[in-house]
Amino acid sequence: MLLRLLKPQSCVAAVLLTVALLFCGCMGEPAYPLLLCQADSAYQQGRYHDGDSLLACYDSLAATVARLPAADGRPVSTAGEATGHYRLLLSLEQRFVGGMLTTDDFSPADSLVRYYNSSGTREKHAKALLFLGDVYRLVADNPSALKCYLQAGEEAKSINSMQLRMWIERSIGDTYFDQRMLGESKEYYRNYYRLASICQDTLRMAYAAQRMGRVYTVENNVDSTLFCYRQSMALSELIGNENIYDVSRSLLCDILIQVHEFETAATIMPHDTLNDENWAFWHYEQQHADSAAFYFKGMLGKYSLYAQVQNLRALAQIEEARGNTSEALSYYSQLAEAEDSLREFSQTEETRRIEAQYNYRVIAEERDNLLKSRRAMVISFASFLCILLVACMVARRSFIRHNEARQAELQRSRLLLLEKERSLQHSNEQLDKNKAQLEELQKLLDEAKRHDDAHAAATLAKGAELLTLENQQIENRRRLAELKLDRLKSTPLYRKIQPVDGSKPQRLSQEEWQQLAEAIDDAYDHFTSRLSSFTNLKSRDLQICYLIKLDIAPAVMAAVLCCSKPAITLARQRMWKKITGREGTSAQLDEYIKSL
Repeated sequence: MLLRLLKPQSCVAAVLLTVALLFCGCMGEPAYPLLLCQADSAYQQGRYHDGDSLLACYDSLAATVARLPAADGRPVSTAGEATGHYRLLLSLEQRFVGGMLTTDDFSPADSLVRYYNSSGTREKHAKALLFLGDVYRLVADNPSALKCYLQAGEEAKSINSMQLRMWIERSIGDTYFDQRMLGESKEYYRNYYRLASICQDTLRMAYAAQRMGRVYTVENNVDSTLFCYRQSMALSELIGNENIYDVSRSLLCDILIQVHEFETAATIMPHDTLNDENWAFWHYEQQHADSAAFYFKGMLGKYSLYAQVQNLRALAQIEEARGNTSEALSYYSQLAEAEDSLREFSQTEETRRIEAQYNYRVIAEERDNLLKSRRAMVISFASFLCILLVACMVARRSFIRHNEARQAELQRSRLLLLEKERSLQHSNEQLDKNKAQLEELQKLLDEAKRHDDAHAAATLAKGAELLTLENQQIENRRRLAELKLDRLKSTPLYRKIQPVDGSKPQRLSQEEWQQLAEAIDDAYDHFTSRLSSFTNLKSRDLQICYLIKLDIAPAVMAAVLCCSKPAITLARQRMWKKITGREGTSAQLDEYIKSL
């Protein structure tokens, strides 16, 4: 019907209708053609013929649209990247449901896995993993196959795709069955049957029962085997699927013949090519030589090498029992050749599988190495950025610390200069300087008086008066400090430090050190705060400075502070560097402290 729609009278109508059919996108997906979505749904629901028809129709429509010219005269393009990958995925799905996947499908499946993994389409990624796992199973790389199946199962669970989960459970069960891990195989086949029953999918229930029958056959559990095959027949008959029904019936007849239930087998076993082998063994087990030979001869050259070996062996035994020695020898000779061919074929097939498995692993390793190298490059780049960031942070922190240290150094230099000027103002040098200025002013005043310059004489007199007052203040401060220091030296506290009777100096308590600090601050105008403004000094350093201010000898300091004389010397050198920022001697510190 769709093909007839391509032949309207109007070419424009044909183009519009075809494009509409091709590019009606699936809801929630990237604009996939409607026919591809319908084919995908048909395969998942078990309508394989419908899926094949829809794919063929899509290919025909796509080819037709590609041949139709557009408005500018160029061919119409219908295949985007997403649509091309989806069509490739459906071709693998078509071969998967038909059991026709080959080793040539490895590269397409592997590329689809990586494409859908990067695109984030989880359902299609799970399908691609499922098909890749089946290709791995073809070459007996069961670990890789199971890895793909389990990853696909996690994806299918996350999107709650029951149809996809049924496919995955069946494939995992088949993988374990190939390895004769029957317990694990039964578990996954039961899950396959349970999911099918939840979805009311009678087709998959029939398939699951058939596979369970195979497991019970290997376990020699006759009753369970017969039950599973009969259930599969009943389910397939319910939906009218002759393929499953015929296969299950043939397998059931095979078991009935093996357990010698010949009458039951004969009642349900039809005379068709699918059951020729069953009729042959049915007659053979009942020693119907002529009929058995007829069936075995009719199957020669029609089936696999394994069946050929079975048939030739049975024919040789039949002719040998009849006494036809020459024919028996001929069949035995053919049997030997068939066994050699089977052995050679098995070896060739095993070699092919090993080579394919090796090639797949090489490809996988190359892909993994490429991913690792890319990941290593990303990690290296990220590490470089981190190192660069850390280096920038360290450099910034170092710059800030350098600036802080520079500012602290400038502040300390400024305070030292101010303190030096302050000390100079109170020193004998300033006093001598003022006296020299007074002498100079007195000369100028005498000169002004001789010239009767009253204004100059008054100005010079006031300057001389100021210098005289300043000298008096300096003298008063010095005298006051000396008096306070003399009073301090007459106290019991000072005598504990510097005994007058020649006894050993005594240690001071914390309260006594506090009293000493207050007395020195009183005598020398807040000595402690001015000293501490240059840098942070420890309590022991301040105690040494107090003793230096009192002109106590280093040996006595060591006795008072309970340490050695070299320790006192080292502490004084260290304090000089902390205060001035320069290397120096202990004598320089003593001179500086006394000048404050």
